[in-house]
Amino acid sequence: MRPLTTPASLILFLLSAWLASAACAQAPSSTPAPDSTRKQSAAPRSQSPAGPTRANSQEQALYQYLISEIAGQRGRPGVAVAGLTDLARKSGDPRIARRALEIAFQNRQQAEAMDAATLWIELEPDSALARQAMAVLLANQGTLDAATASLKLMLADKTKAAGIYLQINQMLSRFTDKQAVLKSVRELAALHPDMAQSHYSLAVAALGVRDADAALKSAQEASRLDGSFQQAAVLTGQLLRESRPAEAKAHFRDYLAHNPAASEVRLALARLLVAEREFADARVEYRALETQLPRDPEIPYAAGLLALQMSDFDAAETLLRKTLGMNLRDTNPVLISLGQVEEARKNWDGALQWYKRVTEGEQWVGAQLRKANVLVKQKDLAAGRRFLQESAAQVSDQPAQSVQLVLGESQLLRDVRDYKEASRVLSAALERFPESTEILYDRAMVAEKLDDLAGLERDLRQVIRLKPDYAHAYNALGYTLADRNQRLDEALFLIQKALSLAPQDGFILDSLGWVHFRLGNINQSLAALKQAFALRSDPEIAAHLGEVLWAAGQRDEAMRLWQTSQQTHPGNESLDAVVRRFKQ
Repeated sequence: MRPLTTPASLILFLLSAWLASAACAQAPSSTPAPDSTRKQSAAPRSQSPAGPTRANSQEQALYQYLISEIAGQRGRPGVAVAGLTDLARKSGDPRIARRALEIAFQNRQQAEAMDAATLWIELEPDSALARQAMAVLLANQGTLDAATASLKLMLADKTKAAGIYLQINQMLSRFTDKQAVLKSVRELAALHPDMAQSHYSLAVAALGVRDADAALKSAQEASRLDGSFQQAAVLTGQLLRESRPAEAKAHFRDYLAHNPAASEVRLALARLLVAEREFADARVEYRALETQLPRDPEIPYAAGLLALQMSDFDAAETLLRKTLGMNLRDTNPVLISLGQVEEARKNWDGALQWYKRVTEGEQWVGAQLRKANVLVKQKDLAAGRRFLQESAAQVSDQPAQSVQLVLGESQLLRDVRDYKEASRVLSAALERFPESTEILYDRAMVAEKLDDLAGLERDLRQVIRLKPDYAHAYNALGYTLADRNQRLDEALFLIQKALSLAPQDGFILDSLGWVHFRLGNINQSLAALKQAFALRSDPEIAAHLGEVLWAAGQRDEAMRLWQTSQQTHPGNESLDAVVRRFKQ
């Protein structure tokens, strides 16, 4: 337990702030003219009564703070907490509420700690630390029922209830039984059924048990009760987006028509438009956001990535450079994006310069892989491989990064279809990392290209043994068997196992559709492939779906699907091969 000492840094900070504030109260409103031109007033200037009064109040506040701290040091924590809580409420300073909470918590004054934490959240509603503190206090009560009882007391004051409702799910996050948490939130929300925030808290709790329908209903009720409630509007749109993206867009646009300054809703709409590949409309929203949120680096960064996607490289560079000039904790993602802009321009030297500026961290390996690809384009394959080998030597004591660099070298070889050498590189790496599921999986994919079905099956079954929940290992083995029209019952079992681990994966649903096609189950095949394509409009899924549509006699629909997919994914080998085969 920390001793109850007065935090000197906080006292000094408060003292300087209060003295500065008092001085400002007495300062003249404008800079005086030089002596040679200064005008003399007709009468002596009297002291404004506001000056000493405000200074006295600052002195009283400092005095109250010091007295409270001294009381805590002398074994009177109740006096200390009461004084600090009162001062925090008068001054509106969340730091003093936090200090009151510290003293109350250290002295096991549960009720006083709850009061201080509630006040802290009220004064600083965006503080993650305040919410975490409250979550700890509620969890320390032992049971969810006790925590719920405390929250009911807090919600009795309706003037504070709205803010508490927005934090309730965070406060109860330490309780693992989410169904019980939902029941508790339902009880708490019933205390103020006419308050939009109570229904919002219920929507979030319903999401905790994956009841999307109930969550949507509550979020919509919150929006109905308060038409300007951004958080409820965002949540409603996000829930609609899962199954009805057109309705989600209409919802966001209707909200913005009545609340054009709602930046959170506009940002949600912009992200949805990007996901739906409606880039031109998304750009309009990001331009509006740049005006609304001029200091938020996420906006020009996202707009820059969007411009890059639209091949507007000048705009992308301008926006990304603007982002780089803002207050960023991590510039590496922006540096990599600027490198991608230069790659798109085929300015290899420029791309390398950006990638070289990437520092250690999560993005470092990605930058090395991109540099290697640039070196292959600029020079040759040997230069790219040599660079990755040198990079791997630099991080030889870091297995995770070493493995990624080996996989990068393998990918360079796969890109030029040198599968034998790729297999050799991966096999050598497995001597050092014999239980790397990533290297084993990659070697299995290379084995498929070498028509080595035994090698593929050996590596994938080893991956499954090492990582039983790796859905794509089951899927890869099942799909390979289905694609080769071998052991179809086993293939179906493997793919269904993969789907149980990742039920919303478009590629696994594609495999399910394909194995059903091989088994002659046309209706089941179409259902799975349509669901897969709705989740992921991938050209290879389009190739499979078109083939099954053709087999089902829906040839015009198959051709329309293929043509649309070729327009959005030009040059895809699998899709082009299927279209050529069926045209013939």
